[in-house]
Amino acid sequence: MSKSLLGKLLAINILIIVFVILIVWLTIHYLAAGYFVTLMEKCNISPPPAMKCLLVRFHRYLIWASLSAILLALALSFFARKAGPRPADPDDEYYREIASGDYSEGFR
Repeated sequence: MSKSLLGKLLAINILIIVFVILIVWLTIHYLAAGYFVTLMEKCNISPPPAMKCLLVRFHRYLIWASLSAILLALALSFFARKAGPRPADPDDEYYREIASGDYSEGFR
């Protein structure tokens, strides 16, 4: 597997991670925060300080999860590259025999 394939695998993984993190971030920031404010008002608790604390913690955890996911994508892409098939070596006698039409060795 070539280095360009590693780059493509990594780019696809990071693109997916960024998309998912963006969706989760927006969901937490708008939907969960709005629901939290509604619950706080029902309980007669002042929501602004509590909501700010909640959002700061959620965003911090989301940043750590994002960094962890990107590192995992990098590691998995690297190992997928290493585990992939190696290119044929044209100097190998086996491949020269096949190229000349001698299939007596069979598959390796």
